[in-house]
Amino acid sequence: GLTKNMMFWDYDVNFMEQYWYFPILPNIQKNIKFYARTGITYLFSEGSDDGTSSWQQEIFSYVSAKLYWDCNIDIWATVKEYVSGYYGIAAEKVMRFILDMQTFFEKEIANGMKVSIVTDYCDFFDPKHYPLEFLVEKRNLIKSAIEDVKNSSLEKMQKKELVIRLKRVLATPLRMISKNAEYYFGDKDDEYTEEFYALAREINLSSPGSGPFCLTLAKDYATDYKISVAENASEEVMQAAEKFRERFERMSGVSLEIVDDTKVAPAYRTRAVCIGQNVMFREFFKKSV
Repeated sequence: GLTKNMMFWDYDVNFMEQYWYFPILPNIQKNIKFYARTGITYLFSEGSDDGTSSWQQEIFSYVSAKLYWDCNIDIWATVKEYVSGYYGIAAEKVMRFILDMQTFFEKEIANGMKVSIVTDYCDFFDPKHYPLEFLVEKRNLIKSAIEDVKNSSLEKMQKKELVIRLKRVLATPLRMISKNAEYYFGDKDDEYTEEFYALAREINLSSPGSGPFCLTLAKDYATDYKISVAENASEEVMQAAEKFRERFERMSGVSLEIVDDTKVAPAYRTRAVCIGQNVMFREFFKKSV
């Protein structure tokens, strides 16, 4: 071999939907076993960029840390160890939630659902895989755990902290409903979407992911935003712009215009597709053409 020291960059999250349930714990173990066999000496596992609310990322980190010392551990016993310590009197219901979700996903994957950890170009987020009744049942399970805590003999501050931890879990089934609310409810308002956004405000959840940000753009700026490319853009840049437009339209129903940046704002020349959460870009793309 060329080297005895190899570094590897891995992903444990799909940034399109950070609060979705990701059935990847068995895969994390398989990957770490593979890295160990192939002599990788440094592993960077990139996870959610919302460290204040990603309850699954905390479990992934805990299990991964244990796997680094022994990649043959029983991952579900390790998950239970974490859940028992972190969720206290609510641990049994949280563990049931996790195992129910894992079993559900494994059946869907066996039936052909394609899962990707880095893109939305698969049917992982397709509502046809997720019966509303199942998601509501999981939502109700966590809500019952919250009620258990509220009615317990724990001290006031202990209750408050544990309820917050459980509400972070609750965000998962609520987001899985709200993302596909139109599929489930048509154009009618629904209690679950309202509940998700109320929860997000209450416990300071950030955007569910880079994909949902597109929906914010569509709602707030659809008539103003453009996809900007450099003047006389290369074929590669135009393909990237078309791909972004296709993705945006699929997610929001809005088709954005592709323009060269000299017509938008000559002071901000760019050779990339410049839509992002940066405030400057928001103002940049609001300029009329």
